[in-house]
This record gives sequence, structure tokens and C-alpha cells, in this order.
Amino acid sequence: MNFKSIKIVALGLATTLMIACGGLKTRAISENKALDQAEKSVMLAKADSKVEKAIRDFQTIIDSDTLIDNALLAKFYFVKAKYALAKGKNKENYQNFISAAKQVEEIESRTEYLALNIASTYFDFFSSQEELDAAVAAGTHKEAQVKKVDNKYSQLISNDLTNVANSYVQLGFTEYQNKKLATAAEIFADVYALQSSAGFTGNKMPELLFNAANTNYEAKVYDKAASQFQQLIDEGYTGVSTRYEATSKADKQVYTFNSQKELDALMKTGQYINDTVYQTPDQTATLYVMLTNTYLIQEKYKAALKVVNEGRTKLPDNQDLLSQQGNVYLKLDDMDSFVKNMEEAIKNDPSNPQLYFNVAVVNQQMADKSEGKQKQDFINRAKNSYLKAVEVDADYADAYRNLSVLVLNKEKAINDKINSIKGYSRADRKKIEKYTKEKKVVYKEALVYLEKAYKIDPKNEGVLKTLKGIYYQLDRTADYKKINNELKALNK
Repeated sequence: MNFKSIKIVALGLATTLMIACGGLKTRAISENKALDQAEKSVMLAKADSKVEKAIRDFQTIIDSDTLIDNALLAKFYFVKAKYALAKGKNKENYQNFISAAKQVEEIESRTEYLALNIASTYFDFFSSQEELDAAVAAGTHKEAQVKKVDNKYSQLISNDLTNVANSYVQLGFTEYQNKKLATAAEIFADVYALQSSAGFTGNKMPELLFNAANTNYEAKVYDKAASQFQQLIDEGYTGVSTRYEATSKADKQVYTFNSQKELDALMKTGQYINDTVYQTPDQTATLYVMLTNTYLIQEKYKAALKVVNEGRTKLPDNQDLLSQQGNVYLKLDDMDSFVKNMEEAIKNDPSNPQLYFNVAVVNQQMADKSEGKQKQDFINRAKNSYLKAVEVDADYADAYRNLSVLVLNKEKAINDKINSIKGYSRADRKKIEKYTKEKKVVYKEALVYLEKAYKIDPKNEGVLKTLKGIYYQLDRTADYKKINNELKALNK
């Protein structure tokens, strides 16, 4: 049987009176004169040394595992919360306030289970209805009582919750503007959590956790960012809402209001300007994309795949998620799935040259790892996809450049044939002459794409060097000198 019946330890100004719970005789501390005086001080926004000492001494009582009446315990955390506010407006004080305010709320949400201990004549506390019933049934206790803790301090602290949220979030935005990203993210998360308090009556801003996640991502605090993005997904956050905003003439800050009616009423006071009403965009896909990005950065590729697949199941037509899925397949080196992914993307967005280019690059990579007919098939697919990319975007320099590489790759096989000739006979020389002509055909074919790339991007060093080499091999002296001079100028 689990009930509280602990010997009282008298410390400082703590009284050992056994009067609590509406006049019931218990073993719990129910009064503390120093705390009573501290309550009066903090209600006047005083933060003097006496208040600090009262808080410190009472914390010692708590740490000693002494049984304390819930009403007195709620008073302590209320004093602690108000003391934090009285000390000033900074991150540490706001966080101490929030922590203490949550304690007040938790204590005053409790249900108390009591029964008179027949042997001691004190009322004992029990942790549940079941334990209370068991004690009464066992004949050790009688006069069972069940009651809610009075929510006096939760009501008193309610207005402070809203005021702190408004002030604290402004501090968060200031820290963000000052590039203190990790601090700003922590503040946004704090205020988001504060809004879940039962006593919070202000305008809730669910987007604050979204801000926290994005700011942590920006600050490269990826573990927190991932956790917060996942929390937003789990909570069904979409970001869609109607926003009612206006700018205060007094402090030039933009304020958000609860309704059109509230906005209209405040605009009539003349204290606000630039009122606006708008619908915020749906952020569901963004959440999945950002969480996937976070996992990719952390090289948690399987986790990234799970998230992006979940996102695609929920939003199968979203192009950003489709593209992100392709990125994950690339990281996993799953080229077959990547190509299928890109083919689906092309079907949905046939005018996007980047998609054709991506398919071409992967086929080109797969060709490098293959032999024989399979290798040639991959080369053909790559070439066709590059050509499709430049068909959609005639100024796609990278596609032209890669097309030239595909063509120039033929040179190696021809060089291998030439190098395999060991003799100097007439027949051998004819073979060398034949293969040399084949190489020039390759150079001319590659030149078509290289010159287009050069026209689009005339200062690309890689293109210039390749052009210089080809012009030399084709005996195009004037072109060779021109490109050589451009290379020298580029490298000055």
C-alpha cells in the first residue's frame, strides 16, 4: 500500500502545523511565513534578497522529501514564477518563469485522495483511487475523501502567460535578426510549449515550432531540427490559417489578432495602420522535404527514405517530394529506383530540363560501370536524355558539355587499338592512319557540342582546355591560338 506518511522536518521558517486540506489534520506542511511574505512582494513585482532567500529555503524543504500540502507547493512555484519576471526580461528569467508556471499548473490539476488513519488519527495521502479504496477496505483507514486541488495560482498566473509569450517571442525574433540562431530557435520552442498551458488565453501561434525547426536547421543543430520537424508532422501541422495583422503606430511592430472583428475594432482606435488579412500556405510538403534534408545531411539515408516515402504517400503529386525522393535514391546508390523516379518526374513536368539532365547523368555513370551491349545501351539513353534537355533549354551549357564527354569517350577505344599495333609494316601504318581518321571524326562530332557550350559559357576553363586540344588535333591553328589566348587571360 502506497501512501504518504513521512516525518516532518522543520527547516528555517517552515511551520510543522498539521492543519491542511480544509481543516483536515495531516502530516503535510501547509504554511510558511517567509513564503507568504514573498508572495506579497512578488505581487508588487519586487525581486529582493528576502524573496530569493524564501525561495532558496523552501527548495531545501522540497529536496528533503518532506510531505508538503499541494496548495503550499503551488504557492511556492507561483512565487518562483513571479520572482523570475520581477528580475527582468531576458531568456533565463523567461525560461525560469515558464518552468515554474508549468509546475503551478501541474500541481493544481491534481486530484487528492485522503483517508483518516485510524491508528495515527492523521489523514494520509494516497496516489490513486484504487489505493485509497484498498486502504479503506483493509480497515486501516476511514472517512475517504477525493477532491481537486484549488486552482487559485493558475488563475493568477494566467495573464502573465500571455504577456510572457508576447514579450519572449519578440526577444526570439530579435535574437534571430542578430544571427543568434540557436538561441532564437530555443525561444521559439519555449513559447510554443508555453502556449499549450491550460491557463494560456492569448493568440496561439502554432507556427512557432515550425520557426524553431527551420532556425535550428539554419543553425546546423540538426538533431533538434529533425525532432521538431517530426513533431510538427505528428501533430498534423499544415501551416494553413487566416492571419489578421496590423502595425502598431507606437512601436512599429506587426501584431497578429484573433479575428476580423478584433482587427476592425482595433483599427478604429487609430492606434494601428497597414491592416492585412491573408491565408498562409500549406507547409505539409515542406515539412517532409526539410526533415528528409536534415537526415541526408546527417547521412541517415534509411531514415530519409522512410520520411520521403511517407510524404509521397500522403502527397503523391507533389513535385518537390518526388525530386527529394530522387535525391535519397542517389545517396543510397539505388540508380534503378532513381531513374524510375526521374521518369515519373518527367511525366509530371516534361518541360523541366533538369530532370532530363539528371536521367542522362545517371545513365552515363551506369555506362562507366558496364561493358559491351549494356554499356552502349546506357550511353544511348544518356545521349538521348541530354539531347532532350537541350531541346527544352537550348542554353543548357552543362548538357552540351556532357554530350561532348560522351562522344570523346570513344577516343579511348580507338587509342587502345592504335597502341595494340606493335609493328611498322605498311599494313600497320594503314591501320594507324585509319584509326587516326576515326579519332578526327570523333573530335569533329564532339566539337559541335563543345562550341555550343563555349558560346553559352565562354569562360568555362574546362571547355576552353578541351577546345584547345581538339583544335590542335584538327590543325585549326587560328582557333587554337584564339582559345589559348583566352585561357591565358582567364588565368591571369
